[in-house]
Amino acid sequence: MRVRDLGTDLIVDDRPTFDRWIGVFNFAAAGSCAVLAAAEYQPGGELRDVVLLLIVPLAATVSGIGLWRALARTTLSLHVDGTHGAVTLTRKSALRRVTQHWPASQVGGFVRAQTAGRDGLPVYRLRLELADGESLPVAGLWQTDGAAVDAVASRANALLGKCAPADWPPSHFRPAQGR
Repeated sequence: MRVRDLGTDLIVDDRPTFDRWIGVFNFAAAGSCAVLAAAEYQPGGELRDVVLLLIVPLAATVSGIGLWRALARTTLSLHVDGTHGAVTLTRKSALRRVTQHWPASQVGGFVRAQTAGRDGLPVYRLRLELADGESLPVAGLWQTDGAAVDAVASRANALLGKCAPADWPPSHFRPAQGR
């Protein structure tokens, strides 16, 4: 999660670059295996040919999953405009782009969501709570530094003139735990 504080604006970018490179690697490696296995296949009924025939669809499937992972993984970008009192959340991938805008009056505030990581330790991410009760993740990747996520939430809330973190979340919002 990359955060840029421009004084009256706050921009948070969450780019899953490593996940995309893993997808590209899976696509290239498994695709190469499928092509090589198909090139070596010779109909004849030997056990070697049967094994090669089984490798091709498996490798092609893993290759397709890798390509999908590289193309469909979304980048989240949040822009909190303190001057105009607005929030813009953009989700984009190689396949599509979705941009949502809310005025400050429709935003309840920003909170820190928490869940257990793989090792059992807590991990955190920033969430946008709307006034109608809807909760949206602002970051797709989970962070281990809860204080950094709290600092971003506090700054975003301050830019929009929302309640202080000690008063957050109001009782009518769902808890952000584990989402």
